[in-house]
Amino acid sequence: MVKKTNKKSSFGVIIFLTILFVIMILAVAGFIISRGIDPVELTVHSTAIDNMVVAIPNSELHVKMGVEIETEDEKELKKIEEDIDIIREEIINITENIDEETATLPDATELIKGKIKLYLDENYNGAKVKGVYFNDYVTQ
Repeated sequence: MVKKTNKKSSFGVIIFLTILFVIMILAVAGFIISRGIDPVELTVHSTAIDNMVVAIPNSELHVKMGVEIETEDEKELKKIEEDIDIIREEIINITENIDEETATLPDATELIKGKIKLYLDENYNGAKVKGVYFNDYVTQ
């Protein structure tokens, strides 16, 4: 008499154990990899230029604004701070060169920020300016 074996159930057990083994290996690998990665700490240095009021030419419009400049390098920030009055004047010049319609657009700050960043990159040897932000931007 020939004995019948249940091949279906033994095949299912082998598949189950193989999947379980792969999951365990992936879990251990994930644990080992995650422990080896140290978070990178990025220090940002910033300086603010506040209380600038700019009259838009050929208009009765005035823009009151405050700007913050962020850099990744403290030495570069010191260069910027040494020339803060020159930079303030350039920001005023940039703002004076826009018209009334542009100054009141919702994305006017983005336009001005881009021009300020371009000026800083060109005149401070790519000062690693991380960002230019408006603390205040009011048109009257």
